[in-house]
Amino acid sequence: MSDTYTKRARIFTGMGCNARCRFCYYYLAELKGFWPKEVIMKEMDIAWKAGMKAIDFSGGEPTIHPDFIELIKYAKSKGFKTICTLTNGLRMADENFVKEMVENGINDVLFSIHGHNSQEHDYITQVPGSFEKIIRSVENLKKYSIPFRINCTVTNINYRNLEKHAKLYNKLEPRQVNFILFNDFELADQLANQFSVKYSIASSYIKKAVDILKGRVPYINLRYIPFCFMRGYEKYICHYPQKIFDPFEWSQRMLIKLTAKKVTPTWKYLGYFFYGFLKSHPKIKLSKDYLEDICVSMRIRSYFKSEKCKKCKFNKICPGLEKSYFKIFGDSELKPADGEKIIDPLYFRKDFYSDFEYGK
Repeated sequence: MSDTYTKRARIFTGMGCNARCRFCYYYLAELKGFWPKEVIMKEMDIAWKAGMKAIDFSGGEPTIHPDFIELIKYAKSKGFKTICTLTNGLRMADENFVKEMVENGINDVLFSIHGHNSQEHDYITQVPGSFEKIIRSVENLKKYSIPFRINCTVTNINYRNLEKHAKLYNKLEPRQVNFILFNDFELADQLANQFSVKYSIASSYIKKAVDILKGRVPYINLRYIPFCFMRGYEKYICHYPQKIFDPFEWSQRMLIKLTAKKVTPTWKYLGYFFYGFLKSHPKIKLSKDYLEDICVSMRIRSYFKSEKCKKCKFNKICPGLEKSYFKIFGDSELKPADGEKIIDPLYFRKDFYSDFEYGK
């Protein structure tokens, strides 16, 4: 599985949300509104026709979409093997709602748990009682033996407590844990000064958390941190370009084709796409899978690489620093790794998902 492109698509339901996570990509927007079910169903049609086997409903908060159950039913009728929703868990604290979701086709859930206790988590979501509710949601889902995963966005609010996060996650027994360093996608670039934490500082806390999870959680991913900060933990890094081979990550070409243009001007994505297409590949190919490489190349162009990066053995498999990060912290903490240049993006992740199957 590791050497094939992901067959998972993000299906965006709109920005409407019942939380106000401080670092959210859309925090500076109103976090209101949903895409009509007809539009969302059309996107599922496109994803299915493109060969996707799994979908992740994403928002905003998908579970509060007024037609959410109907959307699940439609996904099941299309034949998707994995039907997942990302969620803050607020609505799933209602066991009857969880039962209805499962009965209609949900067979994977990705929870956003950003705090190890109510004080930390509720502060981040700005919803009193949200930690208690998401823990209850996990327990509700486990009654139906549905596998679930956990996202934790690592910021200057919570990085010191990642060991406590890991201990909590072990008790919850997820299928996967993703530690996601704060990134400046969409509108979050305006929040970078508030929430970014130095990689050189956060890395030691992340390593300790991974040590606690190893052997207990089947899949561990570290996103948006350069390789040079995670020596000895390289196999857990899932950045660009590793993401396109990860069955739990979204197809990059489907992001371009479907949802990204809804929240970012179409001309911007088209411009980047053709620039990456023409500049990155001397031979023009139109294979749909080849587009994954082009889309990743396009995304990496929004990152910054210093002269230190160019000397590092990880240079070809690591995108470098986000431009907002470099603007805040510079590149003084970078420590390029010596040795022969690695060119295979899966050098550290061979057979990482060898036992993975969609729908199981």
